[in-house]
Amino acid sequence: MVVRVGLALTLSLLLGACYTGAPLSHFVGILDEFHPPASWQVVTTRTNGPDSGSDHTCSPITDAGCPSAVRFFFVTGDARTMLTDAEQVVADAGFRVDRELTSDCTGTPTGPACAFHATRGTDKVWGYVYRSAVDAGLTGQSGTQMTILISAEH
Repeated sequence: MVVRVGLALTLSLLLGACYTGAPLSHFVGILDEFHPPASWQVVTTRTNGPDSGSDHTCSPITDAGCPSAVRFFFVTGDARTMLTDAEQVVADAGFRVDRELTSDCTGTPTGPACAFHATRGTDKVWGYVYRSAVDAGLTGQSGTQMTILISAEH
């Protein structure tokens, strides 16, 4: 059993190392195409990929969101307005918003209040509005700051 698990992990790592899709810079470049309102404060950008240059290592074989780049913004306003603004930012870069999740922005208490999905060719973008930075996964930040997370992935 241990041998099977070890073999499966080794195979997964080898296949991930052989990833030949778009580089992380492609996904960071997508995020750089977005021009949010001046009132949005960029907090951080994180990368997830199969190479050692990413902030978080993942395998494209086992993780559908690998590779990707994620940018966090602090915002003020109500969640529904922030969702509409984020959708417009993404649409202005040529993406088509094709799905809204919890468009009434009631969401779950600790998850996103609302979210959307958008596509442009083979590139995908997810946008999430969180009631707090902590809910968005930003440790060491104020728990009450509304946060938008935009993720670009293949």
